[in-house]
Amino acid sequence: MNMLMAWQAKRVRAHVEVNISARLGVADLAQVVDLSPSHFCRLFKEAFGLTVHRYVMHQRLELAQRLMLQTSESLSSIALSCGMSDQSHLTRCFHRLVGETPAEWRRARYATLNGRRSNSRTVSSTASGSHMSMRAMSSFENQPTSSDSGGVGRPGSISGRQAVKM
Repeated sequence: MNMLMAWQAKRVRAHVEVNISARLGVADLAQVVDLSPSHFCRLFKEAFGLTVHRYVMHQRLELAQRLMLQTSESLSSIALSCGMSDQSHLTRCFHRLVGETPAEWRRARYATLNGRRSNSRTVSSTASGSHMSMRAMSSFENQPTSSDSGGVGRPGSISGRQAVKM
C-alpha cells in the first residue's frame, strides 16, 4: 500500500475537522485509521502532499480566516477556537504563511467590503496540493472549504508571499 485509501483519507479529514480546536497528534490520527504513526506519516504525505502538521495548520488557518470574515470575535478568541495556544501563536503562523498579520488581513477585508481595494492574500483550498499559491479574497470566498474537498490528495493550501514548491 503506497497511499492512504480513500476511506482512510476521508476519515482523517473528518477527524481533523471535528477536532480542529483540540491537540491533534500524529499518533492520534494514525490510530483513527489503524496504522502505525511512521507508516501513517509516509502515506499521509503521499496522499495529501503535505506533512500532517502542515495540513493541520493549514486547516486551522483556513478556519481562522472564515471566522475573521464571518464573526466579530476577537483574534484571541478565534485563535483558541482554531486550536492555537494563543493569539501570538495564531499571528506567528498566519504571518509566516500568508504574509501579513491576522489583524492586517481582517482590516483589509473590511476595507474591501466597504468598497476599497485590497491586495491581501488568503488561505484557500486548491486542487494541486503540491505547491502554495497566492489567491485574492474573491477567489477565497468562492473556493470550497476543506470539508467540501473531493478525493484523496486535495488538501487545503496556504497562500504565501510567493509560490513555494513543497
